[in-house]
Amino acid sequence: MTAERYNRKMTDIPEGTPVDIYWNLHKKCFSVKSRARDSYGRVIAHAQNIGLTAVTLIVSDKGRQRVLREQRKNVHAYLRGTWTATPPAGTAPVAYNPYTHTTFMCADQPIHQAKTLTGTIHNGRPKVLISQ
Repeated sequence: MTAERYNRKMTDIPEGTPVDIYWNLHKKCFSVKSRARDSYGRVIAHAQNIGLTAVTLIVSDKGRQRVLREQRKNVHAYLRGTWTATPPAGTAPVAYNPYTHTTFMCADQPIHQAKTLTGTIHNGRPKVLISQ
């Protein structure tokens, strides 16, 4: 693992790269995992800011059940989409808590897809906004 991978900016990841993104509890940042053919499944960056288009918000029920059973978090929820360094600003906040909901939530409603998504870190916690 190289140090530069962990210090990448949004502009360092090629525009249009298909990715899965999850919140990294240990590093307190977003982990960006590639879905591109040449680097599929590999974490290509740890980012402070993220931007996606054509977003699907995914929660693995099996992973969530493991969290509930063990009372210990694991990676089972992620954001899938196409990387963009310049997404339009999102307007609706999105959150996920495995202890209270089975899906990502937006304004107390389950959400599974979004047109665009932006994410930043605010006070050490992820802040994710979507636009429909």
